[in-house]
Amino acid sequence: MAMRLQRLFRAPRLPRRVTRRLVTTNAVSSSESADRIPLANVSETLPEVDPPAQTAESESAPPLRKEDPGLNQAKQTTKKQGVHRILSEAYHDGLLLRKGEDPLDRLDEKLGIPTWGPWGVPIKMMTSKGSLVSNIWDWIVKHKKGPGMVTLKNQEKEVDPLLRPRRTQFWDSSIGHAPPSVKYEEVMADDRGVGKWTAKIRKYGFCYVDGCPPTPEATKELLERIAFIRVTHYGGFYDFTADLTMKDTAYTNLALPAHTDTTYFTDPAGLQMFHLLSHTDGDGGASLLVDGFAAVKTLIKESPFSYEVLYKTPISWHASGNEGITITPAKKMPVLSLQDLEDGEFRKMLQIRWNNNDRGVVALKEDNGMGARKWYKAAAKFNDILNRKEKQYWAQMKPGSPLIFDNWRVLHGRSAFTGKRRVCGGYINHDDYISRWRNTNFTREKVRYAATEIHPAKSARARGAYLRVSFKNTRETAQAINGWKLQRAIKFLENVQEHKEAVPMRRYAGGTGRASQGKQFGVSRARWPVKSAEFLLGLLKNAEANADTKGLDTGNLVVKHIQVNQAPKQRRRTYRAHGRINPYMSNPCHIELILTEGEEVVAKSSAVEGRDAHLTSRQRGVRTRKAITAA
Repeated sequence: MAMRLQRLFRAPRLPRRVTRRLVTTNAVSSSESADRIPLANVSETLPEVDPPAQTAESESAPPLRKEDPGLNQAKQTTKKQGVHRILSEAYHDGLLLRKGEDPLDRLDEKLGIPTWGPWGVPIKMMTSKGSLVSNIWDWIVKHKKGPGMVTLKNQEKEVDPLLRPRRTQFWDSSIGHAPPSVKYEEVMADDRGVGKWTAKIRKYGFCYVDGCPPTPEATKELLERIAFIRVTHYGGFYDFTADLTMKDTAYTNLALPAHTDTTYFTDPAGLQMFHLLSHTDGDGGASLLVDGFAAVKTLIKESPFSYEVLYKTPISWHASGNEGITITPAKKMPVLSLQDLEDGEFRKMLQIRWNNNDRGVVALKEDNGMGARKWYKAAAKFNDILNRKEKQYWAQMKPGSPLIFDNWRVLHGRSAFTGKRRVCGGYINHDDYISRWRNTNFTREKVRYAATEIHPAKSARARGAYLRVSFKNTRETAQAINGWKLQRAIKFLENVQEHKEAVPMRRYAGGTGRASQGKQFGVSRARWPVKSAEFLLGLLKNAEANADTKGLDTGNLVVKHIQVNQAPKQRRRTYRAHGRINPYMSNPCHIELILTEGEEVVAKSSAVEGRDAHLTSRQRGVRTRKAITAA
């Protein structure tokens, strides 16, 4: 068994072909570092097409993409001697790979917590309470804090209701008549001004700040009202002119098409600010903004197939224009990122990566280039939508009005200009921006709890996150005690643990047997989820202690609100005989509950009681549950 586990967790070996290349590589040139061994002829895996002749000018030029070959009209090059056909655009990408984008040496090491000692003896761990634990991983998963492994399917269920795109308003070129803006004094005064500012950024994707002093110091102070400035290979807060200090097209006076920044990061920058400090001895340099989400919505209507290709096909991105800088994401990323890759609805749009200058190689698969052909066709369609006049909002920046925009949604560009143009600004992380938006537009209770209309001074609250207990059983148990008096709810949960009372299974009743104890709730299917009752009982006692601390009447508390939300599934494995491995899943949940002091009950009049004869079965069930609660 120990040998089998060692084989399962053994680090993967390099393929024989790659290993041979590492051994037979040529000597390291003098310009390369002595400790870095380049891979041997990478071009062996690429189509054998004669490359264009290299000139002195092309060899000395910085590795910037000066044209857009991937979006031109598709051309085909047929290889001689019956070899596969490839796209000319893909061939251009192959040249980039040949020029030296070699992967770094792989670090081969074994990481993890040891579970087996010498001679196959299992390792045991002593906890702080003095008990011995033989299965270390089970103990860690049970006592750890935070989420488990998140899958895309379950991550969709974890979308914060405050972050849903219903707060987004699409726009086009007509927004130039009344672009969103706020006053500088209002933003710098208090957090209410910051809340108004971030709310407009969240709604429209961009916003101007009028009345800002045209100095780098004032601009930096303004940007830090949202969050800390993100530091990249460009530095933190930048103040630049078109002097090619960095080998990037932004440091030129050329026109830039609509694009997003930092596509080569695993986590691209969330917000970006530009503030034109001065522009002398010339003109031009108008700013371009395009609502990327609105463009994607148009793409869905006109070409659903192109939309599907752009969010399902991951491609590589890179930043390697400056010496000593080679940045790529942790994995290949698609142009369109969704919150749920299984559902192609537009409401799941999350992020856009679009910058042809930073785009890497579109992989050629064993399909005669059909996958790459589809991607280029879809990219050309999306590029056509972005370049439509009705989609583009052009405006001339001026000193004193910084522009900030959401880099995950809004694409930006500029027209060519002459003269000396000085611009300052910086980046902010997307998570920091969302956190600031939430905390300046919503109360803390609304951010943490679903129920917001309950007065905090007359209530006590408790919540648990990522609890390792069945979501379905816990949800049914929580619904059973919702609205009950606290003491009755505690007694009920204790009876469930002793199998004296059962929990009615209404929504998740599949596979549930019949139980006579469900008759008191008007159902026939019931069960005794002991673990769910244990977790809920602990939260009720926690909330009761909070109520006692606040001076509430603990003898008159009612479960006013209780809600169970599904948490990301946690994946494990269990080892069987004969080398078999089975999945061992868990479905944890989040629980929140609020207790309030009960109100005085007024008896119904005889006229109202006489109407009970016309109640439906559901209404009679509600009346029965209320009677049980009152008892």
